[in-house]
Amino acid sequence: MAFYEQLKMLYDQGLYSNVSTLANMILTVSESTPDLLTFSTKYQTYVYYADSLLNLKEFKKAEAMYKKALQLKKSLAKTKGKTQPFLMGEVTSEVDVKYKAHLCLVNLKQHSQAAALLDTIPAKQRTSCVNMALAKLNHQNGNERVAITSYKEVLRECPFAVDAALGLLTLGAKAAEVASLMLNNSLNAANIDWLSLWIKGHSHLHAKELSLAISAFKQIDMKTHLRDNTDVLVSLGEAYYYNGDFQNALAVLERAHCLDSLLIKGMDIYAALLAKEKKLKDLESLATRLISVNENVPEPWIVMGYFCLAVKKGTKALNFAQKVRIA
Repeated sequence: MAFYEQLKMLYDQGLYSNVSTLANMILTVSESTPDLLTFSTKYQTYVYYADSLLNLKEFKKAEAMYKKALQLKKSLAKTKGKTQPFLMGEVTSEVDVKYKAHLCLVNLKQHSQAAALLDTIPAKQRTSCVNMALAKLNHQNGNERVAITSYKEVLRECPFAVDAALGLLTLGAKAAEVASLMLNNSLNAANIDWLSLWIKGHSHLHAKELSLAISAFKQIDMKTHLRDNTDVLVSLGEAYYYNGDFQNALAVLERAHCLDSLLIKGMDIYAALLAKEKKLKDLESLATRLISVNENVPEPWIVMGYFCLAVKKGTKALNFAQKVRIA
């Protein structure tokens, strides 16, 4: 057990490369020395190994180790006469293992397999995290009814899960229905006077009722405690942009960018407006900054593409368009 205790200590300290190496060694030794690990500690060793690989971004190998942990637990459940049960609280739950394995599959762009894995978790055992992941995957895969059900489950458990609310509104849920899920057991209404307007604003935005969306977001910015909130400003800027009011869209998104120079959301639209106005220096600066913030999301590559198009480098712009597809 000394080896396992050392492994656990390394894991608890976040020394993931060390965990990966030691776990591999322990599992090899355990094949010829069966008494080295109990069923529980062998299962947890696989989980520690997989968690470490996940943190090291070795997604394919991590998913394989999670699968081995699940197979070990399943084989034990089918074997009669074993006297080493898995004790609750001492090992990572099967639900958590499946959730982490799904993260590996998502990073490998295997979205259908990720959704199928989460679907094997019984509905009553699904955490809000699992339901949110199922909602996003089914939304992405076009399974709207399943996505709506999962988003609602998240909001019933966590009323302020704003991404779940946005997901519902994107799929055409009524503002009143979303509000009932979010406001039913909420905090002091005086502190959240902005929430109803926020829900209405996004409902109007996704229904393409752009003048009403603009009105709602402007009220939030001018009359509530959410003045200068970048998320609100980006939504307002988007509404202006899609309504064809490019001057106001540029002003609002520029304000959001000045408030948070590391902001990524909405900066693709801001870049389109900078390119339209031929503000090439600002566009180049934005592209360079966003690439340094996060190159694993589409917006920085879209911004870089706009810059290349603006300076007549069409081939490079196509290359960045390919990056958008991968991100």
